Amino acid sequence: FTIQPNEAEKKLGNILLQADVQRIKQVEVTAEKPFVQQQADRKVYNVEKNITATGGTATDVLQNIPSVAQDADGNISLRGSENVSILINGKPSTIAGGDKAQILQQIPANTIQSIEIITNPSSKYDAEGSAGIINIITKRNEKENISGNVGVNYTIYNKAGANAALNYKNKRISVGLSYSVNYNPRFNEGSNSRKNIFADTTFYSEQINDGDRIQLNQNVRGNLDYFINDKNTIGTTLSFNKGKNENPETIQFLNYDNNNILGDKRVRTVENIRTSTNYEAGLNYRRTFKKPGRELIIDGTFSNNSRKDFSEFNDEYEVVNYIEDNYDFLFNQINNDAGVTKQYIAQADYTHAINKNSKIETGLKSSIRDISGEYTLDNLDTLNNLYIPDSLNGSRIFNYVEQVYAAYINYNNKFNNFSYQFGLRAEQTVIDGSGKSFTTPDASIKNNYFNLFPTGFLAYTFEKQHQLQLSYSKRISRPRFRQLMPFVDVYDPYNLRIGNPNLNPEIFHSVEFGWSK
Repeated sequence: FTIQPNEAEKKLGNILLQADVQRIKQVEVTAEKPFVQQQADRKVYNVEKNITATGGTATDVLQNIPSVAQDADGNISLRGSENVSILINGKPSTIAGGDKAQILQQIPANTIQSIEIITNPSSKYDAEGSAGIINIITKRNEKENISGNVGVNYTIYNKAGANAALNYKNKRISVGLSYSVNYNPRFNEGSNSRKNIFADTTFYSEQINDGDRIQLNQNVRGNLDYFINDKNTIGTTLSFNKGKNENPETIQFLNYDNNNILGDKRVRTVENIRTSTNYEAGLNYRRTFKKPGRELIIDGTFSNNSRKDFSEFNDEYEVVNYIEDNYDFLFNQINNDAGVTKQYIAQADYTHAINKNSKIETGLKSSIRDISGEYTLDNLDTLNNLYIPDSLNGSRIFNYVEQVYAAYINYNNKFNNFSYQFGLRAEQTVIDGSGKSFTTPDASIKNNYFNLFPTGFLAYTFEKQHQLQLSYSKRISRPRFRQLMPFVDVYDPYNLRIGNPNLNPEIFHSVEFGWSK
């Protein structure tokens, strides 16, 4: 038969095949994914068979990934920097208001397939995060069946958790539902010493911290995908999270004179309880085309994250010749800090394969984050046994809106032993914030800036086992609203923190050269 140039397709009719059956010995073909795979612009760690995947959360899995570290509060850093972006299946998670430590606590370890470490991301990704990206790839049910799992775990220091998941898939729909609960108690001990080089009554001081961090998180997640036909899929995801953190702590402040003799001692007892309720809803559409490698994905996500912080501070004080644990009462304070973060994300990504070795990626994205909150600090009036607003750091309210609009284009190609990738991303940032306080002047935060972020990657493979890589990316780190609000944080009276509304974003240029075998 022949196909004419003007024919898009040709029906060949029924072609009858006759079976040729031969009996052979049993054949078994097996393959094992290596733990680490080096791809063009990232390292992929296949963690699904890691023993830590049988229990715990994403936080536990990341502890076994090289170049990733975690501090006592669960904060993740990549190559020593906490300015890292966390993605779930290539997309930022807006649940928990972007709190990276809390996001990782909500992902059961046994749902993770692999971890991608991208230190110099392409223009396809947000430019935020100077250290790069940690992309968590979750498992997907590709077979048409019903599957499920139930797991419980217990580790040292009384850390425990449980999770359950159920999935169903046929030719038209794929449905999944999961629940997890994690209890994570920690303790922290710390100290610091300082010397005052100016004339004062105090020349040396020491601070000793001793406390606990008790976390309880519950997470429910559901997803539904409907396969309209073999080229069009529409899906939705829903997540709900409820968390509670208790952080009791004792802070001792010891002040010494110039002869290093103790002059006074102050003890602050802190009771802090944070509760949070978060939910996230997403809708996505995926379209593939006749020619392989061409794909359009449209995503929309909304999240609402509310939190309440209650803290009680009890300070006692004793001068020289003190008797241990027998102090004079200094003051008692209570602090209420509540806030709501709403986030709206819409994006469209299109991939166009030119041939089997080259492709173009392009897309648009809009991200709006709306934060509002109220803060009160009250002192105990011991004469009347009631709390009154603090005269220096009393009640205040704040609102903060950050809008980021982006467009990008990225080109990939490969020939012989060379592969390369070049891209450009444009981002427009608009910030509008305000704060009102009864004791300090009102604050106003406004900023508007445009940035271009070029990226490039070049790789050369030789002798089949060796690869040389050179990459470049321009990145940005925007200040968070608490870094901008000019209000004093009184959690630690000897280490006060205050925001600066004049902060500008940091710009980073990252160049990386590597060799892998």
